[in-house]
Amino acid sequence: MALEIKQESNNLRVLLIDDDEVDRMRTVRLLRQMHDVKFDVTEALSVSEGISVLKNNNFDCILLDYRLTDGDAINFLVEVDAVKGICPPIILQTVMDDEKKALETVAYGAQDYLVKGRFDSTLLMRTIRYSIQRDLLIKERNRLANELKSAYERIQTLEGILPICSYCKKIRDSEKKWEQIESYITKRSPAKFSHSICPECLEREHPDVYDSIKSKETNI
Repeated sequence: MALEIKQESNNLRVLLIDDDEVDRMRTVRLLRQMHDVKFDVTEALSVSEGISVLKNNNFDCILLDYRLTDGDAINFLVEVDAVKGICPPIILQTVMDDEKKALETVAYGAQDYLVKGRFDSTLLMRTIRYSIQRDLLIKERNRLANELKSAYERIQTLEGILPICSYCKKIRDSEKKWEQIESYITKRSPAKFSHSICPECLEREHPDVYDSIKSKETNI
């Protein structure tokens, strides 16, 4: 089944973290030049302020300066992973001398990076769009991987030794609750049940039907 990529909204919430006022003003001006998308920009000046804002708000994208007054982009990525877990896509903004460090930051989870003074509104918009789409793909891939892991764990459970009642054939689960075998297996695997009756049980429970069937088979 092909993955459906969602189109981002025409209204995007952006967290801009940069301690340089001139750079912040330039980035905001470039965002305002994009007429097909409306940006709601929240500004922060440091790692700690960015983390604080992110704790209580949701954003579609983060534009992050590499060097900040109380740390750098890697400090931010490490802290945000510990505090929030799931984070919106992060695009790093850096000066030319920091390009090598920018690539290191990508290894920590940033989606992409831009060199300050070397991008216009078109490149900024394209980078934001691609970063959001890549982030969606990564999250979908992780979701499918978790589903596969859960399915495998359920199969592993079925391959172990199952405590089953000798009389009613109910199975005891890990919480020591007894349930019908059909219910137990259905919850832990994709298997589906259809009910029928074996010849031995048919003969014992419905001998007249059994005799009729055997008679027809003999006359064929």
